[in-house]
Amino acid sequence: MSKIKLAILALLFAGVSSGFALCMSFVHYATWEFVPPDAFQKFQQASAIRTVPVAIALGISSLVLTLITAIRGLPNVPRSVIWIAVILAAIPWIATPTLNTPDSGEPRHRGPGK
Repeated sequence: MSKIKLAILALLFAGVSSGFALCMSFVHYATWEFVPPDAFQKFQQASAIRTVPVAIALGISSLVLTLITAIRGLPNVPRSVIWIAVILAAIPWIATPTLNTPDSGEPRHRGPGK
């Protein structure tokens, strides 16, 4: 695959991955207030079965394609710019476990009414 085609594929995966993240932020998380507190745990489990695999597939694909693009380089594009894209693509993989790791054994986000 040519360097340009690989970069376009990486850009497409990054765009779809970003769109998915925006949808989760503005649509999915916004529905939490409508879930009764006693049903929130079941809602989260049912939702996670569907959303987490999609997020992982899109995010990992985007990160790997961006990394390959950075290693191979692009004509007339400084490598530093591409490596910045790799770092930006890696941020969710660093932030997610960091933000969701409890300090005291209690989950940080317990849902509505908790």
